[in-house]
Amino acid sequence: MKKMLVLGFLMTLAEVAMAQPLPPPNPTPIDGGLSLLLAAGGALGYRTYKKHTQQKEESAD
Repeated sequence: MKKMLVLGFLMTLAEVAMAQPLPPPNPTPIDGGLSLLLAAGGALGYRTYKKHTQQKEESAD
């Protein structure tokens, strides 16, 4: 029984040792995060622009 167990273990070990490597992982998409960053920058710029124009109008009155 012990011989069969050792033989089975060695055969399994040989299968694992000869296995093909995993394929490389997929590249990370940049578009999702970059789009959000651009949208946040645009919103911040618009907010700053609106504050600046409101201050100009208040000081002109």
